Amino acid sequence: MGELQWAVETVAQYEEFRRARKMLDLGGGHGLYSVAFTQLNPNLEAVVFDLPEVVEKAKHYCKSSARVRFMSGDFFKDEIGGGYDFIFSSCNPAGKNSAMFPKICNALNSGGIYANKQFFWDDCSLDLLDLEWNLWNFGIEKGEKRFTFKGDLSLDEYLKELEKHDFEILGIHSYGDQKMIVARKTK
Repeated sequence: MGELQWAVETVAQYEEFRRARKMLDLGGGHGLYSVAFTQLNPNLEAVVFDLPEVVEKAKHYCKSSARVRFMSGDFFKDEIGGGYDFIFSSCNPAGKNSAMFPKICNALNSGGIYANKQFFWDDCSLDLLDLEWNLWNFGIEKGEKRFTFKGDLSLDEYLKELEKHDFEILGIHSYGDQKMIVARKTK
């Protein structure tokens, strides 16, 4: 099973997902997660939020998906909308950054779920793939380990931050080197 299939099937096991009507795919890039989520939940409308240049390219991949639309912006600077029952984030610079918690909390309805799929390299040493990661740059300060960024939290720090912002951890799922945290907003 591929990574995308694993992620959407894992989230689809949660009753909160099956009840969701509006989702945000935060930093959703290609939009394919949103397409898959809307196929698994026929009542779900999805919003893919990403940088304007990414959104323009991603629209091509999702043109036949009537329930997937796009919103352009920078999630660190711009509003991300609101009234969401489900927010999904996968391997983007906001994924382990505590500055995003207020936006996520404000955008997610009480009882809604937040699924965040990221690499947490808390106890790993550097390797050749990390060297390759640091050879390219896309305008944001990165961490030493691949798929890490300046200001990232460790897994334990991230879980504590979720609880501090009134999230109940429903599950932590592993796929290779990635973890997907599924949490429900309690207030």
